[in-house]
Amino acid sequence: MALTSQMKGLLGFVLPIAVIGSYCMLADGWSELGNALLNGPLSQRLRWIFDRNRWFFNWKTPLAVALAAAIYYVPFAISNLETGSSKGLSMVYRENVQRYFEPFDHRGPIYLYAYVIFALMAPWCVLLPAALVNAHTRVTTTRTRTRSDRFTMTFFWATFVFFTLSGSRRSYYILPILPAAAILIARLLDQPFQSLTWLVRTLTKLGFGVIIAAIALAMLAFIPPALFLPQPWSQLPPAPNLIVYAIFWVGSLAAIAFALRNFSPERIGIAIGAIAWFFMFYFFVFAMPAGDAFRSEKPFAAQARTLIRNDTAGLVFFRNQGPVFYLGLSQPIPEYERLADLNSVASAGRARWIVIRRRDLGLLKFDTKPVAAETVFPWESKEHSRNAMVLLAVTPHFILENKR
Repeated sequence: MALTSQMKGLLGFVLPIAVIGSYCMLADGWSELGNALLNGPLSQRLRWIFDRNRWFFNWKTPLAVALAAAIYYVPFAISNLETGSSKGLSMVYRENVQRYFEPFDHRGPIYLYAYVIFALMAPWCVLLPAALVNAHTRVTTTRTRTRSDRFTMTFFWATFVFFTLSGSRRSYYILPILPAAAILIARLLDQPFQSLTWLVRTLTKLGFGVIIAAIALAMLAFIPPALFLPQPWSQLPPAPNLIVYAIFWVGSLAAIAFALRNFSPERIGIAIGAIAWFFMFYFFVFAMPAGDAFRSEKPFAAQARTLIRNDTAGLVFFRNQGPVFYLGLSQPIPEYERLADLNSVASAGRARWIVIRRRDLGLLKFDTKPVAAETVFPWESKEHSRNAMVLLAVTPHFILENKR
């Protein structure tokens, strides 16, 4: 948990406890949980909770917590020694605890993950409704299989509820739910059609119908965007490497034909697996490298580094964290959220270069000169344009006046 949390924040501690704790309470079903929590004296109920969660309530846990805390703290201690900055732990609190209970940004709607999960699981998402209905309705003959199914469903729903209850929501936060969803879909495809209910069979067929429709629509990639898309999308560049794309598209048609020839869950799984491989291979090997030409953060950082040269101590960020990764500087870069703080350091001559978003340019009350900016392409939204970064040079005249 400590090592995971170093990579993805305190989620590495909280989510496993939420999933395992929920499963231990529900291992024998809702009726058993209700009887244990609603009947008998309080001491008996608490004893039942402790007994069900002996993996946590035991003498090893305090030792493990102390060891985990030490392992987790090591990178922050090294950072403090190397840079003199203790901002890391405050950022952990801000980005994990505060963001969950009192979000300061990324306030997605409460129903966000109900549809986002389908985008994250594509193309397998077409089978998710059938897999969920199947998991909640099928009757298993063995206690081991029943508990296994119940753990998978608990894994799925505990993760879904945990992220939905968070005040801060973004599409990719829900990624930890995908292993549980994958197991549910795999178990659907592991059953013959005859053992599935009418509703599950219908949902499975509808899901595969969506795949067929998507492959048919994928033919539009062969047509220049200007011929069928409205403004500003009509200015998008054409799909790269169309010959390769055509080979993979024909391969997807062959996979669909293979499934339809002898329609079964097994063949559906093979067909969707082949289609997923074709399009992911094309996307990551051909489309994404071609798309790098339209990613503006890295070129902006290179241009900024050229203009700043050795004056990196005079660089500050205002209401953003800038292209900090691509700048590759050895020391932390000050980041200011309040205009008064930025005015103060600029007046003192400590802010000679400012990375700011276009939307905040009108807030500045001192003389600056735009010297570099992120490229904004014609098909990008106005909101994206307003969020583009600009590098400002604080005019020497302003600095000299304030020093006098």
